[in-house]
Amino acid sequence: MNIQALTRFFMWCTIINAGLLVFSAVMFMSAQDFVYSRAC
Repeated sequence: MNIQALTRFFMWCTIINAGLLVFSAVMFMSAQDFVYSRAC
């Protein structure tokens, strides 16, 4: 495994993680009342 393969792998990991973070933040902001009513 060379440095280019590792760079590409970690680039995709970063993109996927950022996408999941944005998705979860948008879901939390759009469904705030539902989340709070289920948590308590």
